[in-house]
Amino acid sequence: GGTPFELGDQSTPIDREFYDFYRTARGNSPATSTQPTLSSNVRFMNFYPFEDIETISPRPMLFITGDQAHSREFSEQAYQLAAE
Repeated sequence: GGTPFELGDQSTPIDREFYDFYRTARGNSPATSTQPTLSSNVRFMNFYPFEDIETISPRPMLFITGDQAHSREFSEQAYQLAAE
């Protein structure tokens, strides 16, 4: 996992987008890493972002996503599950 260190012919558009930011001067920092740690994997496995999302209603929510963002479907699903 994490941002690739090199791009190739088989690199996905998401790999290219992340590489363009995190592996170039504008987003790279030698003190940080996008590679998962042994302890972070367990946290992600136990994290359910849509758990109890329907209880948010009737509170207002704002979802902002780009029309070409690969994560757009997550915002759309969250909006539907929030029942509002």
